[in-house]
Amino acid sequence: MRRVIVTSHAASKMASRGVTLTEVEECALNPEVAYGQGSNEIRQRGSLALAVVTDGRDIIVRTVLLRQVSQWTDEDARARKEANR
Repeated sequence: MRRVIVTSHAASKMASRGVTLTEVEECALNPEVAYGQGSNEIRQRGSLALAVVTDGRDIIVRTVLLRQVSQWTDEDARARKEANR
């Protein structure tokens, strides 16, 4: 069975974002979407996303993210363009 190992950084992000170990394990072991290159992957399940490294046996969770879907408007794009000038 694969082990899910959480780094101290990921544990800190879990605490600040209110994410449980059970949620992280479920996302790591049974993602709805997984993509990446080599041993580095992003695994997503629901609104949870994990940056992980796999070594064939263990899944090491490097950070924990909450996906947010927002719709950009033309006004948002103009404001961003002005802010970057």
